[in-house]
Amino acid sequence: MWAHDMAEKDRILAQAQSVQEELERKAIAEAQKVQERYQGLTAEVEASHAKSRLLQAELEEREEKVKELQGHCDSLVSQNNILATSSAA
Repeated sequence: MWAHDMAEKDRILAQAQSVQEELERKAIAEAQKVQERYQGLTAEVEASHAKSRLLQAELEEREEKVKELQGHCDSLVSQNNILATSSAA
């Protein structure tokens, strides 16, 4: 009887260990999937930030060009006003 009880306990322990190992494998596999997804999202965010920085730099360049063109236009208007004034005189 004692040997039978020990054999039953050993069988139950082996089954429990098998279940635990399977759960650990599943947990590890799921954790790896989450890690891969996280890394993928991190790469997407970094790429998005890089694109945003490039667009910001492009915008700043265009704003500078607009200021230069505005200054040039103001100068041309001033020159035109001077010529108009001197022509009228």
